[in-house]
Amino acid sequence: AVAEKLEEEQDVLVLGARQFGGDVPLRSELGNRITKGVMRIVTGQHLNDTQTGLRGVPRILLPYMLRIVANGYDFELDMLLVCKHRDIRIVEEPIQTVYIAGNRSSHFNPLTDSLKIYFTLLRFSIVSIITTVIDNSVFFLLTHPLGWIVWQAQVVARLAALLFNYRAARRAVFLREKGSPLTFLKFLALVVASGTLSYTLMMTLRDRAHFALMPAKLTAETLLFFVNFLVQ
Repeated sequence: AVAEKLEEEQDVLVLGARQFGGDVPLRSELGNRITKGVMRIVTGQHLNDTQTGLRGVPRILLPYMLRIVANGYDFELDMLLVCKHRDIRIVEEPIQTVYIAGNRSSHFNPLTDSLKIYFTLLRFSIVSIITTVIDNSVFFLLTHPLGWIVWQAQVVARLAALLFNYRAARRAVFLREKGSPLTFLKFLALVVASGTLSYTLMMTLRDRAHFALMPAKLTAETLLFFVNFLVQ
């Protein structure tokens, strides 16, 4: 059924979507439900079975698959993320699911493989946390010990964070080996817009809501996190 769907649709990834009904091992059903929910929140992809191993892979997807470093269950998730970022459509073909002896033969390790899977999904958050540490550390050093003007500290801190974030987000999150001048200009425009909005929110919180400077900055950056993710 999966092969026929692939021949019929051509340039799409076909997932053999398991039907989680009847006698399904708890770890299999629970793991898929959690991953499916996180996937929907993080990427906007609405899939019924994100961890199925039965897939019809179109030829157009193969060059991108060869660039993925992961080689376990996280590889399967990276495949879906590549489709998202490369605008390759995903279709699901319902399949019957049979678990033999409670799925004892499965090689899935609930601890290590789950960590790999969620690291794959939450790479943007990890890169963002490191970027935030760089940005706020530079900002704090410039405003407190050195006494820089707030907007100057904001610009320098944002540029320091940019040097790390552009390369890390491109390679680790969105799986792009090479950048381009146009991509970088778009990213720079996002940094300028985000930095300006962050500065405006920060000063508003400080002057009108009487926040201290660093709490005001951290609050503004937190509010902008989801906007930045969606735009990137």
